[in-house]
Amino acid sequence: MNWNQLLSGKRFGMEEYHERKHERTDFQRDYDRLIFSSPFRRLQNKTQVFPLPGSIFVHNRLTHSLEVSCVGRSLGNNVAKGLMLKYPDGSVNFPEIGSIVSAACLAHDMGNPPFGHSGERAISAYFAEGNGKKLQEKILNEGGRYEDFLHFEGNANAMRLLTQDLKWAGFWGDYTGSPMTKDLGITLSSGTTVAKDCLDDLDRGSFPTSTGSLRSFWVAHIDGNRTVIGGGLDCIDVGDRIANSDVVSIKRLVGNSLESKDLVTTRFYLATTTQSAYLFKKGEAIPGTMINPQLWEYQHFIYYLSPNSKNGNPELRKRYLTPGGGSLLIGGAMAEGIEQMRILLGVDDSLVPDGEIDRYVATNNVTGQEWSEGRVIAARVFVLVRSLQVSSRYVNNNTYQVGDIQVPGNGDGYRRLLLESSVSLRNPAVIAGGGK
Repeated sequence: MNWNQLLSGKRFGMEEYHERKHERTDFQRDYDRLIFSSPFRRLQNKTQVFPLPGSIFVHNRLTHSLEVSCVGRSLGNNVAKGLMLKYPDGSVNFPEIGSIVSAACLAHDMGNPPFGHSGERAISAYFAEGNGKKLQEKILNEGGRYEDFLHFEGNANAMRLLTQDLKWAGFWGDYTGSPMTKDLGITLSSGTTVAKDCLDDLDRGSFPTSTGSLRSFWVAHIDGNRTVIGGGLDCIDVGDRIANSDVVSIKRLVGNSLESKDLVTTRFYLATTTQSAYLFKKGEAIPGTMINPQLWEYQHFIYYLSPNSKNGNPELRKRYLTPGGGSLLIGGAMAEGIEQMRILLGVDDSLVPDGEIDRYVATNNVTGQEWSEGRVIAARVFVLVRSLQVSSRYVNNNTYQVGDIQVPGNGDGYRRLLLESSVSLRNPAVIAGGGK
């Protein structure tokens, strides 16, 4: 590795490299040019539009890019320190790595359109179905990739939404009673029934029962025949399942505590004190024995992969809980082109649990005792994303390691990207009912 060549400050168009006549390095000048450029300033008018968990505020892309740049500079500086220790006689530009990374972070969103993924779909539709089709021949003749306009894609937020729910699985507000079992600290109103509930392999649904602890976190696997291993999840039709993928079930309280006036008829709620909890829907009276309870929206989310009914493309879907209607599909796909999803669980194997992950395994390799002892403390989410259409100029012979399984490209024309995220579960002791 020639570090002096790799980290050269010479710029394209410079016939001869000149000595710097000012205090700023060329890398620092690049950063400053980006800050004062018009494309960067225009990012303030581009919002990152997505459903918000909790109290997270809407960023515009300018704010987001500045935040990312700060993180990137710190990471780059840490890398630079490590390289200078390893190569004391190496490049004189090692200290500039922080500026290089931070400048790249500033520029990473400049090509994204307004309105998040809706803007991306609008661009794709314009070139696939609108007046943009007239430009296809011209773009190809100029050596351009017309497919890039047809499949315009920016940063996906589906992974962030999934991991957010995973992180808060088993969150029950200020209720500290354990376990979440019917008539043991928690009671249910007469209206807490679900028309088409998503039952697991233990026949436990959305609400606590008297036969065992509430399973606030559960991962099931769909085999090659699109059958749920161990049974359950009849709420998802066989035709709506994708073979060899995982399904994630999460039960938790959503958002912040509410006032009575904020309750709506399409949701279930949990009234909580430190020692008791009451599950109900709007219009039902809260027991008078509960003094100044907090009110929370109660939810049961199901994340799974399904083929699009029109074009067959795989997509990530999410179901949620509503009174009367039961587990319903949130309108539209959360993300398109999600071909595979795999969840591995982080287990603490220490004789006395120390909060350190000793192994990551599939859910069927976690024992009931490990669940009950709160040893499941983290999750790793693997998502394989593929392009929505086949490229005539590309052959995919890659093999992708999606968690503990391998997915081949099969020599097709789909471009794929493997994403991974690790999540620390904040309530490992409370999700003890997750096991079998």
